[in-house]
Amino acid sequence: MEIFSLTHASDIDGLGSAAILKTAYGIDSKNIFFADYSGKGISYAVAELLKRLGRKSAVLFLTDLGMNDSLMDVYEDMIKRIRRQGGKVIWFDHHVWSRRQIDRIASICDLAVVGENEKYCATEITYRNLIASGRLERGEMFLEEFVRLVHKSDFNIDAKTSKDRKIIGTYAMGIMSYNTLGPCVSRDSKLRKIVDTISEGRFVSAEMATDAKKFDQINKNRTEAMLKKLYRIDDFASLGFSEDLQSTFGCGAIMKKTGCDLAIYINISKGTGHLRSRICDTTLLSKDMGGGGHPHASGFAIDKKRFGKLQNEKEQKKFIEFVSAEITRVYGR
Repeated sequence: MEIFSLTHASDIDGLGSAAILKTAYGIDSKNIFFADYSGKGISYAVAELLKRLGRKSAVLFLTDLGMNDSLMDVYEDMIKRIRRQGGKVIWFDHHVWSRRQIDRIASICDLAVVGENEKYCATEITYRNLIASGRLERGEMFLEEFVRLVHKSDFNIDAKTSKDRKIIGTYAMGIMSYNTLGPCVSRDSKLRKIVDTISEGRFVSAEMATDAKKFDQINKNRTEAMLKKLYRIDDFASLGFSEDLQSTFGCGAIMKKTGCDLAIYINISKGTGHLRSRICDTTLLSKDMGGGGHPHASGFAIDKKRFGKLQNEKEQKKFIEFVSAEITRVYGR
């Protein structure tokens, strides 16, 4: 059967998972689809995937895609259609899943390795399962090194060598730059090239290195502007607004400047919120906002009907008042 992949568009863990699958199965690049965590993004990716699938029987791998309640209908319909057509669905993820989500979605997959995993990222879970199934052999030097780098990137572990830091930084800035391109078709063509490069045994292409360098300077300029106007919520959290930033870098800059336990970066271009903390469980707040993720790194979509686009001070202050009240309720602060 033909192999399909649906993975996270916004970081190297999602793309790395797809690259591991492409290495193992020789997946046609046109069968690799990408989604962010928004309802709109997931719905678009699923519709495009099902359009290409048609009435064929296929195996679909979903990787590095978490779950929230608002997405369950879309995923359930897709999985049931694929299985009705004689196909299989396999899900590898390491985000937090509720018991309800596991019972409704994971249970109807042919294989689901999902739920918060503090030891392995999605690329590692994919790699280990393909080795266990005999599709890949342990010890292939490039893949071992690549998986190690993805682990450091996804768990935000400081790289010890300048080479590692450069590769991880290139992934972060390159992928973020492609996620700002606008129409998903433009983004996806660039992301597929990254997957192709890795599956060919190369960490980074010359094109991606150039694009990452350009966006790195944009990212620095926007970060500096954001840091000039941060909003503190007591001494516990601090929040900043900006156009597209690499979220981990943006939140890291907020934490470094304020010393707060919880950093919140609001992307006013995409209408998304990004949370990072080394101390508290960020998913307590992100789930409350309709999102999800990991205890120390999560996100959510902004309710634009309620708060607007958050591109002016009046809307931002209204949103901050809401977030402050939610932090008090959720964390008791």
